[in-house]
Amino acid sequence: MEHESMTSWGSREEAIKCPHFMALYAYLAKHHNVPSYVLNDDGLHYHYTNASGLLGILDSNTLWATDIRHLNDPSESVFAIDGMLAFLAQSISGSDRRQEIVNTIKKNLATPREVHSVFSVSFCRSGDLLSQWRGYGSFGAGYSVGFRMSGASPHPQIAKFVTVDYGRVKLEKVSYDLMAIFEEAWEEWRDELAEEWATTIRMISHSFKDDAYKEEQESRIVALRSENRAPLVYEAPVKFRARGNEIVPYIPLSFNPILGDNKPERLPIREIIVGPGVDFERANRSLRQKLRACGYEDVEITPSSVPFRS
Repeated sequence: MEHESMTSWGSREEAIKCPHFMALYAYLAKHHNVPSYVLNDDGLHYHYTNASGLLGILDSNTLWATDIRHLNDPSESVFAIDGMLAFLAQSISGSDRRQEIVNTIKKNLATPREVHSVFSVSFCRSGDLLSQWRGYGSFGAGYSVGFRMSGASPHPQIAKFVTVDYGRVKLEKVSYDLMAIFEEAWEEWRDELAEEWATTIRMISHSFKDDAYKEEQESRIVALRSENRAPLVYEAPVKFRARGNEIVPYIPLSFNPILGDNKPERLPIREIIVGPGVDFERANRSLRQKLRACGYEDVEITPSSVPFRS
């Protein structure tokens, strides 16, 4: 029986039988690769930052996950949610049941029982990309920090490391498939689980962005923080930093199983690429000293090959 239970987890039958959030999440991950987890990926994922940001990472052994409402994409999350609702609406075709499903999901999206803030820290599959140096690496006078995330798990927040899918092709397939599951499960589960269906849509929305951002090749750690319940025991507190005239909320993410009062363990940093606008020889000497002082002995330091001056 245990074997049968394990093999059915993530199946369509299981998602219809009891379509709660976790069952739907498992189904989408298995059949649509959404969210697309990258913990088994042995490649490096690069985080672009300035000198101050790099020193902060090394000194604290944490990454700052920023509230997505303060990121560069003004349509963050809205792109996917609006797109999915549009595809769900297209699937109605005169069906009263499907219309009721869409209306109920819209209502639960607008007035959720539990409100979450979403925090994200972004990475790129390329560590030496001109557009990234311009956008996030101090116009070339910054650093690209390469992390090997295989087997790593960000703590203490409940967080996932996912790759971003661009455009509407996969979004459309996922939307129609979810509608089919919702329709089959509607009569039995609508009163109990309609809110969880809205939560499912909200959660997977962080895996999609507009095609205009495709060059970013983004992967991201996404962490949630409830706004209307007491913090969990080991949740890191929301902190705030200034960015120009803006006050930006963020969460410091470590990779400790339990943070407690202990200093976070070292991050899985494997390479640092020095930006094209930085004097490599000087940066290499000082950066090597800093890495040793922070206990990072096996990090490769390389110069950017991009012909660009800040």
